[in-house]
Amino acid sequence: MLMKNSSFPGLDEHVSMHEYFRENIERMAGNLHAINDVSKVAEELKVFLSGWLEDHILSTDMKMAGFLKEKDSAGGSGGSL
Repeated sequence: MLMKNSSFPGLDEHVSMHEYFRENIERMAGNLHAINDVSKVAEELKVFLSGWLEDHILSTDMKMAGFLKEKDSAGGSGGSL
């Protein structure tokens, strides 16, 4: 909601990244049922989550934070962090 209300230009990309995240989690859940190998799926999940979260927080979320700070310092109504 904050991104939409502040007219964040990366909103569509951000939403797509969350959709990608959701799809991968659903795929891994399906794999767990299909291959019934908890350790293999757990390792895949660990690798995916740590990579995705690191990239998402350090890249995508930081872009949003920078945009909001810039907008706030320019007197925009993007909300406060």
